[in-house]
Amino acid sequence: MAAIAYLCPSGLGTAGVGKYCENTLDCLKNLCSSDQGGDWESGLCGCFNDIGICCCVYLCGPCTYCHTAADAHDITCGEACLGLCVCSFIGCTFCAAVADRRKLRQKYNIKGSTIADCLAVACCPICAQCQEAYQTVHKGSHECPCSGAKTSAPGGQAMK
Repeated sequence: MAAIAYLCPSGLGTAGVGKYCENTLDCLKNLCSSDQGGDWESGLCGCFNDIGICCCVYLCGPCTYCHTAADAHDITCGEACLGLCVCSFIGCTFCAAVADRRKLRQKYNIKGSTIADCLAVACCPICAQCQEAYQTVHKGSHECPCSGAKTSAPGGQAMK
């Protein structure tokens, strides 16, 4: 907080810069709140909602990324993997991650903005990737890359 206050002194408010910094700070504060994610199946800080997905993202990040990007763009995993390799080679993985997150939001009609996508990918890349993977797996349109099985929320159980 002190660093942001230092970077955005209140005296700059008359020039419009202070108000911009206040809005940015509010956006950063709300990244982990459920209101900000509205229609995401899991909040940005909900990495541990599905420990299997969390482990896949942490241990097999590129594989999980490719499966999620494939779902977002309705392409094969191989095509998404080739795209990731090209982006890695030319150094634009950040832009690709933001574009994929935006495409996923559009596909599932999730509230948000490109700025929030940039902040999520830049500040919390693992959490953002977990959130995206959770979305695709739990919407039923994507297989978990580690197991190859479709996963879904558990149904009701009854005792016999």
